[in-house]
Amino acid sequence: MTAVAFDTLKFARALRERAHLSAEQAEGLSEVFAEAVQGGLPTRADLQSLEGSAHAEFAAIRSEMAAFRVETRNEFAAVRSELKAEFAAIRSEVAAFKAETRNEFAAVRTEIAAFKLETRNEFAAVRSEMKTEFAAVRSEMKTEFAAVRADMKLLEQRMTIKLGAMLVALVGILLAAIRYMPAR
Repeated sequence: MTAVAFDTLKFARALRERAHLSAEQAEGLSEVFAEAVQGGLPTRADLQSLEGSAHAEFAAIRSEMAAFRVETRNEFAAVRSELKAEFAAIRSEVAAFKAETRNEFAAVRTEIAAFKLETRNEFAAVRSEMKTEFAAVRSEMKTEFAAVRADMKLLEQRMTIKLGAMLVALVGILLAAIRYMPAR
C-alpha cells in the first residue's frame, strides 16, 4: 500500500486541458510521475522498519559509548594507579636521598668534631711542651744567672783583695818614698 494515492487519469486530463499537451504526452507524463511518486515514497511499514533500525543503531551507539566510558574510566584508573605508584617511588627515593644526605652530614659533622678535638689536643700538647721547655729554659737561666752572680761576687772579692793589696803596696811605696826622700 502506498502512502499517497495518485490519480493518473485526473493528472493526464489536467495536463491536456491546462498545459495543452497531446493525449499521448499527458498519459506518458502521468505514468512516469505515478511511478516516481509510488515507487519513491516510503510506506508506513518502511518507516516503522527504518525507525526500528534507527533505534537499534542508537542502542548500539549508546552501548558503544557506555563501553567506551567504561574503557576510558578503566584506562584513567590504570593511569592514576601508575602515577600513584610512580609518585610513591619518587617519594621513597627522595626520602632515601634525604636520609642519606642527613647521614653524610652527620658523618661530616662527626669528622669535624673529631678534627676539632684532635686540633685542641695537639694545641694543648704543644702548649704543655712549650711550658715545659720555657720552664726548663727559665730554670737554666736562673742557674746561669746564679752562677754569674756567684762568679761576680767572687770576682768582686778578688778585686777588693787586689785593690786592698795595691793600696797597701801604694801606701808602702809612699811611705818608703817619704822616708827615703830628702826633706827640703
